[in-house]
Amino acid sequence: MVLSVVLLLEEATETNVRYVERAGGKPPVIGALEIERWALPEQVPPEIRLTLEFLREPRSAGDPSVASPSGSYTVSRETLTTGNKVTIVKNTVAGTKYPPEWLAQYLGKTGVVLWTTHEGAMVQLAGGATWFPYAELRVEG
Repeated sequence: MVLSVVLLLEEATETNVRYVERAGGKPPVIGALEIERWALPEQVPPEIRLTLEFLREPRSAGDPSVASPSGSYTVSRETLTTGNKVTIVKNTVAGTKYPPEWLAQYLGKTGVVLWTTHEGAMVQLAGGATWFPYAELRVEG
């Protein structure tokens, strides 16, 4: 099951940004959410969508998110979740937005997923957090 909540910008300081859930006819699901300023675009979005995915346990062998015998699997939005350990892999979507020179510094490094977006994920590495497209990540099993 997936639940999606829209949050509106309430306050932005030098260090963090606070979003509150859009008012509606139902009680709040999240209420408020504070995000560290460094993790957001320079132009702070006036609203964000937070998607919660409720995982079922245990995962079946036919589930595409189950690790392969090698202990890792290819990442997609449907299979990647917060807390997954990932390795940065060969650049498959290089272009002006993701130049190969940028990715080269991260190849082979391992980190933990902080959150996902519609195109990729924010990954906490030893030197800080960086966003990567899904095609650049491999989940470690």
